[in-house]
Amino acid sequence: MREQRMSEILTMGTAISFCTAVSIVLGAFLQNVVLCMLTGAGTGVVIGAILVVKESQSK
Repeated sequence: MREQRMSEILTMGTAISFCTAVSIVLGAFLQNVVLCMLTGAGTGVVIGAILVVKESQSK
């Protein structure tokens, strides 16, 4: 396995945190916080992975 840089981990964590926070607010309006939180976290993982791959390809 290759060693991960700190910026890759922070990029992934930021994407997960941001998407989860947005989905919690959306879930509060839709009155289904848990489902929206899980959906937002999953979306954050996918977006974070895409950002990390694009960042590593550009170098």
